[in-house]
Amino acid sequence: VDLVQRKVKLWSCMGGMFPEGKEANFYRPDPASTFECLKKWPTKVVFAGWEVGNQIITGGTYLQKVLSRDSPIWRAYSLYNNFAGRPSWDQVSILFSISPFKYWHVVSDGHCIVEEDGSNKWIRDKVNIRQGYLKEKIDPVEVAKIIDALMTGIYSQDF
Repeated sequence: VDLVQRKVKLWSCMGGMFPEGKEANFYRPDPASTFECLKKWPTKVVFAGWEVGNQIITGGTYLQKVLSRDSPIWRAYSLYNNFAGRPSWDQVSILFSISPFKYWHVVSDGHCIVEEDGSNKWIRDKVNIRQGYLKEKIDPVEVAKIIDALMTGIYSQDF
């Protein structure tokens, strides 16, 4: 805890559902660990909940159109799921950590509690100002294009 307090400014956590729900990263395989970690976490944490990343589909038809068929990335997505796309839960957490507040609002009027079964709930209060969760600010389709561009090194006039 002391080391985290000295070295970590922000934990951008992909986990939970907000304002409440049950999401796999909090309940699998060990919800007690999630509970203990959040109870003891000494610095700021912002949650990228399931509901945010689930709307942002990357690796889809946009990449199919903008990548060259000779690209190994084009080939990988073609083989993976034929450009059907995939929700971008983890990418949202990473993008927030490098561009905070640009693509999402942060709800910070309370704190997250985790139950024994791994479900979570946002409790509104002014006691814990170190926690927040992401809420949509701009169109998820546009955020998906930005994430696709960052993951592949593509830059287009669409941005």
